[in-house]
Amino acid sequence: MSSAKTRVHKPPVVVADATHDRISAHCKRRGISRAQTYLDLADGKSEAVKDGKKTLIVVASADRYHANLPKAEFEPRRAPAAESTVPAT
Repeated sequence: MSSAKTRVHKPPVVVADATHDRISAHCKRRGISRAQTYLDLADGKSEAVKDGKKTLIVVASADRYHANLPKAEFEPRRAPAAESTVPAT
């Protein structure tokens, strides 16, 4: 017999359905960490349900939260500084 280890193939992370995301899929979609996801859940920013051992994020609740974040504000671009007219000495 061969002593080579058999690798177990893990299925790719997929969206559970159109209304719920697994934690890993939610993190990838939003670009946030698992820790931040659980903090958002604890703060009531998003909702989750349990399906056996799986925690599923309610997509509509996360979408609502992200849609209501304040708009980012930026300073307007400044015109380039005019060249100095002081003669070189």
